[in-house]
Amino acid sequence: MKAPLEALLTVDFRSDGPNTELILRHDHLTNPVTATHLKKGAWVKTLDQLELV
Repeated sequence: MKAPLEALLTVDFRSDGPNTELILRHDHLTNPVTATHLKKGAWVKTLDQLELV
């Protein structure tokens, strides 16, 4: 059985000239496996896929 996941995800959008900077911050991760996965770049891979949409 998987451990439950609780977390706080904060998403900030900041203007950067003609671009928009996206800042994701994960806090209070209760599942250590998920925390490790996120630290290894899970969000980077996910956000890279947005370019394909």
